[in-house]
Formats: sequence, structure tokens, C-alpha cells
Amino acid sequence: MHTLVLAANAINLLIFTTGPLASRRPPLIPENSTIGPELYANALPQALILTAIVIGFALLSFVFILFYRAYQALGTVDTDLMRAAEDDAADHPPQSGPAGGRPR
Repeated sequence: MHTLVLAANAINLLIFTTGPLASRRPPLIPENSTIGPELYANALPQALILTAIVIGFALLSFVFILFYRAYQALGTVDTDLMRAAEDDAADHPPQSGPAGGRPR
């Protein structure tokens, strides 16, 4: 889990370093500008970082929900114990109810 967050932040930092910081240069070029576009800041790295932050947060939320559901279903998030629960379930298949479905 921590590795996922660390990797996402490292990628964001990598993207951030690709765009030079210019505090006095606006990211947008006025329509009637006489100055060339090379003197203006590039807004693409900031847009990519913002997108990466949103995607990283969504992925982290998904992983948290997945862990929570696994804990609800199996009572643990330990992968060794999860594997043991799968082996136990394979050894003892569920019994069919009167209608051929799962018992309630």
C-alpha cells in the first residue's frame, strides 16, 4: 500500500520536474502578443500532474475498498490466511438448497 502511494508521488514529482518553473511567466499567451511563445510557461506538466493526482487518489480509494471488502468477506487481509480460506472453500464445496441454489 505504501509502495503504491510512494510510486504515485514519485511519478508526479518526475512530471513536475519536466516543466520549468517560471513564477513571472503566465501559462497563457495573449492573442496580440509580440513576445514569442518560448518565454511563456508550459501548462501541460501541471495539467498532467493534476490528472495523475486524481487517478492516484481513485486507485488508492479502490485499493482501500478492496481491502475492506476482503476483510468483510474473509475476516483478514493477510494473503496467507486468504489462501488458506480459499483452500478450505475448495475442499468443502457449498451445499445446494432445495431449489438447487445457495442455501440462505
